[in-house]
Amino acid sequence: MAMADDKHISGSSALDGDAFIALYDRHHRSVFAYIARRHGSDAAEELTAQTFTEAWASRHRYDPDRGTPIVWCLGIATNLMRKHERAEVKNLRILASTGVDPVDPMDEAALVARVAARDDLRSIAAVLADMDRTTRDAIYLWAAADLSYEEIAATLSIRIGTVRSKLSRARQKLSMAVDATETGRRAPHD
Repeated sequence: MAMADDKHISGSSALDGDAFIALYDRHHRSVFAYIARRHGSDAAEELTAQTFTEAWASRHRYDPDRGTPIVWCLGIATNLMRKHERAEVKNLRILASTGVDPVDPMDEAALVARVAARDDLRSIAAVLADMDRTTRDAIYLWAAADLSYEEIAATLSIRIGTVRSKLSRARQKLSMAVDATETGRRAPHD
């Protein structure tokens, strides 16, 4: 449904003011959530604003044949976040070594859940930190932004077969990390 709605928004190759407002209204939360999961809420506010500022400035270059408006916006967001990649990898390494997620504010319920899943989070963060940028982008677009393989391919400007391959290997590595953590929990302690 969203893709059909987006095609309606992008009736022409250059988004006019009303179409752009509809695009923003429909998708700013998704762009914010995608960025916030990777860089925290504070950075997400700024990067979401930058994403839509760049989208508005380059709206004349939008091509509906290359993807829906949300794919276009998430592509802009992904490119902006690549500038922040070093901070992302640093945060993942902090999470892997300490078990404390520096980009996720904690409340009491989250703290209890985090303590219960601390080892899993550390293992997952270590695997994510070691992934190449495109694989990490693909896994976040799939898991946090809930994009289809086709939308991920369009967002990252890669082939759908590459998306399938990268996500399959990434899920396997993440699963193995969680399984290893579970096995470690069940092992008898001397």
